[in-house]
Amino acid sequence: MRVPVYTLLGLFGGAVAAFFGFWILLAFGFVLVFGDGNGREKWFIPLAGAASVALWIALVIAGVLADRAAWRKDGESERE
Repeated sequence: MRVPVYTLLGLFGGAVAAFFGFWILLAFGFVLVFGDGNGREKWFIPLAGAASVALWIALVIAGVLADRAAWRKDGESERE
């Protein structure tokens, strides 16, 4: 049985990257962009969350595609 290494790496590594990315985006959003006190900063919390989830999904998809490519390459080398 083949272990989906890159998928698991994308799943767990992506979760860590998304968690820290959320807080970094949130901090930069408040301090640099929306910190003028006009009330727009309330919109940055869902935007930072959506960006973090998108990053996580992208890393999981990249892991799945990398595993599929590796399995296909292994299958081709076994046939030869």
